[in-house]
Amino acid sequence: MEYFTQYTQLFLLILVRMLALLTVAPMYSTTVIPFQVRAGASFVITALLFPLVADMRLTVPNEFIPYVLTVANEVMIGLLIGFLLSIIFAAFQTAARFFEVQMGFGVTDTLDPLSQISIPIIGQFQNLIATLVFISVKGHHLVILALYESYKKLPVLGNASKTVFTAKSGTVIDVILTFSASMFSIALKLAFPMIATLFLLSLSLGLLAKAAPQMNILMLGFPVQVGLGIITYMVITPMLVGTIATVIQTTFIDITRVLGGLGAVSP
Repeated sequence: MEYFTQYTQLFLLILVRMLALLTVAPMYSTTVIPFQVRAGASFVITALLFPLVADMRLTVPNEFIPYVLTVANEVMIGLLIGFLLSIIFAAFQTAARFFEVQMGFGVTDTLDPLSQISIPIIGQFQNLIATLVFISVKGHHLVILALYESYKKLPVLGNASKTVFTAKSGTVIDVILTFSASMFSIALKLAFPMIATLFLLSLSLGLLAKAAPQMNILMLGFPVQVGLGIITYMVITPMLVGTIATVIQTTFIDITRVLGGLGAVSP
């Protein structure tokens, strides 16, 4: 206990990065989990990681303003890691939005209990699939591992961790833009089978309407689009599960590489 008392300030710096990560990280950030639970989990995990990541050769700032700036820096690092993970999760919902309008589900918004926002039925279902896959590949453990790796790449009170507050912090913006671009790329790859199928269906219905104008294609096409869309989604779900698992695991590798890159550009 005296060990933690002696290094309380350093312990707090490690704790705030952990708490900031869990505040925005997928699954952990849901409002279903009370803030008190996240804070308690952050404290316990920090206590376990503290002997491994604390570098006692570094001197904690004694002045108030430098220490507050250091705390803010640690918060920003934790938010950055969690935000990058959230961007990839947003890709799964974006993929559903690409084709659900064509299926006729564009106006069927429901409240997602995890993200607490209104999303269409297919998007909510795909979000639940992504959450289950996230748990199955031990993503909740990988989040903690990513944080541990961040202490290696961006040590507390080290020059590398201060990259966020330097002129080279533009690199952080480049990282966010790269992950945002990959979100749309991943979403398009996941949605392509559905988009292609529904496009061919729309093309067929258009040709049918041209060949037989007396038919009410609008009334005929809606149930066909819904039925074919559901069947196609059931067929491609195993492929989606495998792809989502690969994307999640690759994302953690990319985040570790990004953190190493940020440390490399430190002054």
